[in-house]
Amino acid sequence: MKKIKYFIALVLVCALCFVLCACISESNAIGTWYDSYVYNGNDFSVTLVLNANGQYIKTVVKNGNLSEVKEGNWEVKGGDVCCYTQTGSITYEYTGGKLVNGSQELSKQ
Repeated sequence: MKKIKYFIALVLVCALCFVLCACISESNAIGTWYDSYVYNGNDFSVTLVLNANGQYIKTVVKNGNLSEVKEGNWEVKGGDVCCYTQTGSITYEYTGGKLVNGSQELSKQ
């Protein structure tokens, strides 16, 4: 019975360590994140710059032409990075060292 208690305690400690390591801190999030991909025959590149002052800028380039610019505030919330605009928000999950939203996977530059 004593061995089972130690085993369960060990599993819980390992799970807690995994959860804590899987989160991103604000200081680790600050910087430039980038992704490029092809969708429907179009080349896209996405750059997300998270500034230390809590503001961000996201640019999307489609086939070499600037197609979208979004600006606003950002924060780390529950281990995710949340970017807010005047009309809504987008949340990036921190997974495997990348910021992920759907099929978009931004790597830190």
